[in-house]
Amino acid sequence: MTNIDNINIREIIARFQNSAEVIDELRARLESLTATDDLHSASLQSTQSAAQAIQELSTMMRQATDTLKVTLTTADSALRTATEFLQATDLSEVGKELKSVSSEQAALRKDQNEFKNEITSSLARVNELISQQADALRRDLDAAKSETLDERNRANNATTEAARAEADLNALKTKIGSIPDRVRSKYGL
Repeated sequence: MTNIDNINIREIIARFQNSAEVIDELRARLESLTATDDLHSASLQSTQSAAQAIQELSTMMRQATDTLKVTLTTADSALRTATEFLQATDLSEVGKELKSVSSEQAALRKDQNEFKNEITSSLARVNELISQQADALRRDLDAAKSETLDERNRANNATTEAARAEADLNALKTKIGSIPDRVRSKYGL
């Protein structure tokens, strides 16, 4: 006759309930990790879009600077020609015009330098922001990776626990099956 005292049904039922709770917790954690991964993907895409926009802005600014250089070179050449003409002639009116053109050229150079300084400053700020976003994204991804590894370890532990509980259940079924029918019906097994 089999020893019924060795069978602790409540303990086995408790193990199954614990296993079910662990599996539910793992499911919730995996859903949370999926949502975190989606958030990180959207953040990375936003950073890449900003970098592309900055690159396009930089290209446009280089083209504008090149155009300004050509304009200044042309104006400088015109001023030299006019100065040579004025030196060859004694026209006071032409002299006044040349002085006016010279002042306008100086104003243009000043505007160009201010524009260049603004562009440089803006690019520095944008690069700093991109760097900060990239650092934050790296930290978030590292944290998510660490959390994913922790969750994977917990899932492996829960799987092991579930396998043990299933083995215990099978052992219990085997033990219950070996108990005579009369004893099983007496205890409601």
